Amino acid sequence: MLSFLRKKISNIKLKNLIFLEYEQFIQFVFSFLPGNLGLLLRSFIYKFFLFNSNNVPFIQKNVVFVHSNRIIFGKNLSINSFCYINGIGDLSFGDNVLIGPSVVISSGLHTVENQNTPTILKPTVLKKITIGNDVWIGANVTIMPGVKIDDGSIIGANSVVTKSTKKFGIYVGAPARLKNYRNK
Repeated sequence: MLSFLRKKISNIKLKNLIFLEYEQFIQFVFSFLPGNLGLLLRSFIYKFFLFNSNNVPFIQKNVVFVHSNRIIFGKNLSINSFCYINGIGDLSFGDNVLIGPSVVISSGLHTVENQNTPTILKPTVLKKITIGNDVWIGANVTIMPGVKIDDGSIIGANSVVTKSTKKFGIYVGAPARLKNYRNK
């Protein structure tokens, strides 16, 4: 058990390990606060202690951030409960982004090459995710690393976004496919 953990963290700098522990502590203390007071406290505490942004996000309870120092967001970001957001490979949100409950956004993945090395021991490949302005991401959506969700896009519930989207496109399915465009 200890040798596995040593291998897993061997490539992580001490400064990053300390930040990850600090990040998890802040979230543990404030993540569960209910109601509007909890929403306000999380928004301001996370803004000042976790994010590098001048804007204040609206974060419901039970949202998990990993590598929050690599996440940038614009004005009016709203994140619903039970989301997992990992900024390891960089992640940016534009203005007026609405994220439904139980969404997974992760900017890192493991390769499938080399069958001799267990996947869990392979290094993380970093791929930036960019989410544009006026984007709505429905409940239970998964956004894969390296994707750009263009301005005005809507991602339907339960979709898996594996490729970049077009402006004002409505995407549904697994993998997500262009279904229509938003009306003007």
